[in-house]
Amino acid sequence: MREEFYKRVIYNSPIGYAYHKIVCDSKGNPCDYEYIEINNAFEKYTGFKAEDIIGKRISEVLPQIYESEFNWVGIYGNIALNGGEEEYEQYFEPFGKWYKIQVYSPEKYYFITSIIEITKQKLLHEKLESSERMLWNVMDTIPTRIFWKGLDFKYLGCSKSFARDAGFSSSKEVIGKDDYEMSWRKLADIYHKEDQYVFETGCSMLDYEQCLINSDGETRFLRTSKIPLYDNNNNIYGMMGIYEDITERKKSEELLKESQLRYEQLAEASRSVAWEVDKKGMYTYISPVCEKVFGYKPEEVIGKMYFYDLAMEEDREEIMEHGYAVLKQKGILSDYEYRIKNKNNKVIWLLSNGFPILDEHGEVLAFRGIDIDITYLKEIEDKIRYLSFHDQLTGLYNRRFFEEELKRLDTERNLPLSLAMIDVNGLKLVNDAFGHKSGDRMLKKVGQIIKKECRTDDIIARIGGDEFVILLPKTNYSDAVIILDRIHKAVEKENIEAINLSISYGCDTKRKKSESMEDVFKIAETNMYKLKTSQRTNLRRETIKIILEKLFHEIPLEEMHSNGVSQISVSIGKALGLNELELNKLKMSGLLHDIGKIAIDKDIIIKIELLEESERTEIKRHPEVSYSILSSSNEYSIFAEDVLYHHERYDGNGYPKGLKGEEIPLNSRIIAVADAYDSMTNDRPYRKAKEKSEVIKILKEEAGKQFDPRIVKVFLDKVIGE
Repeated sequence: MREEFYKRVIYNSPIGYAYHKIVCDSKGNPCDYEYIEINNAFEKYTGFKAEDIIGKRISEVLPQIYESEFNWVGIYGNIALNGGEEEYEQYFEPFGKWYKIQVYSPEKYYFITSIIEITKQKLLHEKLESSERMLWNVMDTIPTRIFWKGLDFKYLGCSKSFARDAGFSSSKEVIGKDDYEMSWRKLADIYHKEDQYVFETGCSMLDYEQCLINSDGETRFLRTSKIPLYDNNNNIYGMMGIYEDITERKKSEELLKESQLRYEQLAEASRSVAWEVDKKGMYTYISPVCEKVFGYKPEEVIGKMYFYDLAMEEDREEIMEHGYAVLKQKGILSDYEYRIKNKNNKVIWLLSNGFPILDEHGEVLAFRGIDIDITYLKEIEDKIRYLSFHDQLTGLYNRRFFEEELKRLDTERNLPLSLAMIDVNGLKLVNDAFGHKSGDRMLKKVGQIIKKECRTDDIIARIGGDEFVILLPKTNYSDAVIILDRIHKAVEKENIEAINLSISYGCDTKRKKSESMEDVFKIAETNMYKLKTSQRTNLRRETIKIILEKLFHEIPLEEMHSNGVSQISVSIGKALGLNELELNKLKMSGLLHDIGKIAIDKDIIIKIELLEESERTEIKRHPEVSYSILSSSNEYSIFAEDVLYHHERYDGNGYPKGLKGEEIPLNSRIIAVADAYDSMTNDRPYRKAKEKSEVIKILKEEAGKQFDPRIVKVFLDKVIGE
């Protein structure tokens, strides 16, 4: 029964299966093999039928196998006679297919093959390799030089044309070098400053002119662009640059001289369309590259009007006026930008330069020039323009745009003009407690709510870290207050890290032309800060409570530990003779001493294994985070220093400040002993609790080193009675 089951599994398996017997010659060398058993999948992959090949030898079934470069019989025979297992990916000429084959011998003279056809996968792999080669061929063929560098200013790669400029025969010779090792080493400082700007700001440097000294010592003029390169985590890891050699064009512009060589260079320039029009503006010549840029073949363009047939309909009148003015004045067309629609109806931006061809009487015969496709540069310019007027975090307008819009809207026809200020409460506290990503989420959420509750014509901008401003044209004060109330109610419904979102806001309205928007801004800001001041104490107190509750909820062991430290600290304080007020402060400091762990990765806190160095560094941040959190509230700020210094050592080797002896606040020294005792006498994620006698021994050994010896003595003598 079991044997029948396994046979059925093998027979119906999607993997081709065949059982063979090797045939040897008189000398015992493998010379053939016989088919004993095959499954359905084997029939599918090979086209053989079981009834046609079972009991037959491969020499009968497929005699041409002996002509193959791959020694099928020899390899199979070796495994059948000597045992073992092999796996191959092999092309089988008789079938014109690729197979992945596993072969092994269950017993001497017999072997089993398992096959899967992988023809499609092999073809796909070949296509991918071909595509990669094609991309490199394109990059190495176009005249535009391309290069990219790492943050150490060393070249990571380049096109062949760039390598030739540097005097190298291949791109590989450039990799690993920096500009100080190139022919343009005298200009290396300038290049590095540009690169550093891109690395540090994340901003691109586009379409600017610079010089290069090539391997022949010749100075060339370039039109260059540099952009940052980002990894999958959106971190900058380098920069990419491209440049076009514009030396000849600059000479032509300076000398106003055209030559046939220049004409040919323009005609052959990649994605740079050379053209000639008659004095009416009709194309009489256009270079073949126009098909790449315009989508039209040259014969489809010749006979069309330069400034009309291809131009955007809404731009035609202005383009024609400019073109005819240049023709009339017999002047030079210099860096003129205009748009066309290519054959696929896509908008293409062109940078046009040209000059007139005059007869002996000085009359215009024709006009020759070159159009360069600058679409990608215009797209980058649009992106830069967007970023220059928008806040990258929220997508709202930024201060620069707000200030310009304020000037534009400050007219009589927009009165009454209201201005509202909004401040996000508790942002610093959230950043300190939960990290800047949580703070960013808070700002994004508030920004989304403001945008949703405002009207289409309202101008919303983020003008500071936690401040937003709204310009409401043709809006009186009462309507502005209604909008602010909607925003306030919507914000109160949201929370980040279990902390309810909260805003402070204020507004004012310009009703008369004589009133100043500067005064309106100041009044709105004053009203906002009045509300913020009135809310601050309660808000921060509640936020700190929520942070502590969240820490205790996520890590229950921390709640037990904090309560234990608080109780032990009070017991030590009583033994030292502290008064009631001092004991209450000590109690709260002990309870709050680890609140900063809310900002530490939970997995580090509960980790069972020994911490890595980076993890120890991370967890050592918690006293300072605790200090930042508690300092934000007047009510809790009195506990901040006690908590900050509870990991200082009496011998000065602690952290975060390295304080020594009685430089460390008394409460911090008390909490240090209480913290150590509670930690050692209770189970921790990384170890079991120590015996009380062992803990006492450690405390005595560390007295005067880690701990204040007086406090250790009081604790042992009067608190635990040892």
